Amino acid sequence: MADFLEEVTAKTRQRIDMQKAQMSLDQLQKRLGHVSPHRPFEKALRQSGKVALIAELKQASPSAGIIRKEQDIPGRIKAYTKGGAAALSILTEEHYFHGSPQLLEEARGLSHLPLLRKDFIVDPYQIAESKSLGADAVLLITGLLPGVLLRDFISRAQDIELETLVEVHEERDLDQALEAGARVIGINNRNLRTLRVDLATAEKLLAKAPKKGVTLVVESGIKSSAELPHLKMLGAHAVLIGETFMRADDPEKIVKEFAQACQK
Repeated sequence: MADFLEEVTAKTRQRIDMQKAQMSLDQLQKRLGHVSPHRPFEKALRQSGKVALIAELKQASPSAGIIRKEQDIPGRIKAYTKGGAAALSILTEEHYFHGSPQLLEEARGLSHLPLLRKDFIVDPYQIAESKSLGADAVLLITGLLPGVLLRDFISRAQDIELETLVEVHEERDLDQALEAGARVIGINNRNLRTLRVDLATAEKLLAKAPKKGVTLVVESGIKSSAELPHLKMLGAHAVLIGETFMRADDPEKIVKEFAQACQK
């Protein structure tokens, strides 16, 4: 199949070019003085004795198609919050995931939890944009940011009080993330080039990750709350769950179920 990362990067760059034509980076940065106070993201994920939950708003994906065309966004955001999530992840990519930047702005006013903007960040413009939309953290994917770019993007985010979740899939990605100074590392079981999921990825990389100094998040493929005690034993501090929560008709109930399992 075609390389998904190449496809989504091309579409993302087209979108950014259009946005820049409407508002320059300088104009965007002037808006940052009016954003609401930062909500600590990493701190929320470090919960003594249990695995923290990042509940994700993801209405579609290239691998699953339409997951749920949510008709009650406020209700789902509030249910995730009430159910015991430690943080929220908001998909803002429009073409493949049916998200939007406006969903992030909406979530900011609906929940007190830290917000992660999940998108394909390839331009410094998106870092400033994320802060202006109300994000507390942004996803940075090692496969999209070679060489010194990852360190540069982490630094740019820090300059505007924006935390980063640095996503890895292979051991070389993990090395790159650590060398760039990443503090929160997301281990994605999904290969973003082929979209295949391999749950052994988390086990392998958790074993190789430092035991101190970083916060480790497992992403993709988690279907059951019964999986969480094992991930905790392997060293995971948090899990990010999208599709499993989105398919649930009672989001508060399923988040509570997973939150209880996280304490075991």
